[in-house]
Amino acid sequence: FKSVIDEWLYEDKKARRKQRHTAKRIYDRLKDPKEGIRGFDCSYRTVAGYVAVKRKEIFGKEKSAYIPLRHIPGEAQVDFGESDFYLNSQLFSGKHLNLSFPHSNQGYVQLFKGENQQCLFEGLLAIFTHIGGVPSRLWFDNTSTIVTKILKNGGRNLTDDFLRFMEHYRFEAAFCNAHSGHEKGNVEGKVGYHRRNLLVPVPRIENLQDFNQELLSRCDADAQREHYRKDAAINELYQEDCKALLPLP
Repeated sequence: FKSVIDEWLYEDKKARRKQRHTAKRIYDRLKDPKEGIRGFDCSYRTVAGYVAVKRKEIFGKEKSAYIPLRHIPGEAQVDFGESDFYLNSQLFSGKHLNLSFPHSNQGYVQLFKGENQQCLFEGLLAIFTHIGGVPSRLWFDNTSTIVTKILKNGGRNLTDDFLRFMEHYRFEAAFCNAHSGHEKGNVEGKVGYHRRNLLVPVPRIENLQDFNQELLSRCDADAQREHYRKDAAINELYQEDCKALLPLP
């Protein structure tokens, strides 16, 4: 199976650094009944060991780190990430909207051609509808699509459209300090996780709306894994988040 893994890793040289295969994504693809290899019976540890060596050979040594944060159930964080995709054979340098619940580490993602206000609202609405509620508090960056001015006392002047959106869905908006996106570290990590595990290889899409609906279902399925720190599955912890959601208007 090494030749297949090598082919995928060399193909990654054409992709964004943050949109390349992880060992887990390679293992999942090899096992996949649709695109996997018949007779594949290697363990994840075996695949991860080979990928680690081969990646150093192809890309050199890369390091990454993140800061875990703790939040009460029902709070969520929001951020956009960069990701390429093909739509009807045309390549787009797109954006994916990520919403994550730090308490459970459950996350959802939607893919767009940009990150303007319409994309933000459409993505949040799709996620709210899918999960059947609204997070009580949402953390954002100080993006110009939301914030028009940061005040000296730490307050924010918000755009009229965002104020109407926030008041309609009744959530509280919180903002990181300027140039301090790491303060919402859970979604910062989720941006990369979604790109590596749901958007690799670079997606080839015929209908973006249908693909986004598929992404929501794949996010639900992904929650069956164990939480990276807590002794429970993500979907079990997520039930506490669901109980704290505001009802849809």
